[in-house]
Amino acid sequence: MGIHTLADMVAKKANLIDRQSGLDSKKLLDYLLEKAGINKDQLSIADKAARTEMDVGLAISNGKADVGIAVRSVARQLHLDSVSERKIRSGDASIDYFEPPIQHFLPAIQTPAFIELDRELGGYDITGLMKVVLNMR
Repeated sequence: MGIHTLADMVAKKANLIDRQSGLDSKKLLDYLLEKAGINKDQLSIADKAARTEMDVGLAISNGKADVGIAVRSVARQLHLDSVSERKIRSGDASIDYFEPPIQHFLPAIQTPAFIELDRELGGYDITGLMKVVLNMR
């Protein structure tokens, strides 16, 4: 459809697959629309919100929507075009770093295979993953 901006989405009357309330991607889209001065009344929005980012991609692949917001890896997996790459940091996780489940998980995310998977999927930034910022112990 030649969509490169949110304004293009409105002008071309692209059907948007929205996300459920409370999700970071939904908050990001709402923020970007507000920043661009676009009211949701100006948009054509699919009847049902997508539960997952893969659902966004599948809705577009199946012709139920023209555009949506998801991580770039979904677009790559489904051979869809992606427009803008925004880096967002999900809410800081409050975890007990020293608990056994986390300690078992740490070696896996430091392997060459995990790092290669991250590169293949794209759309993620694992820099600083599991970095301890504040330890109150």
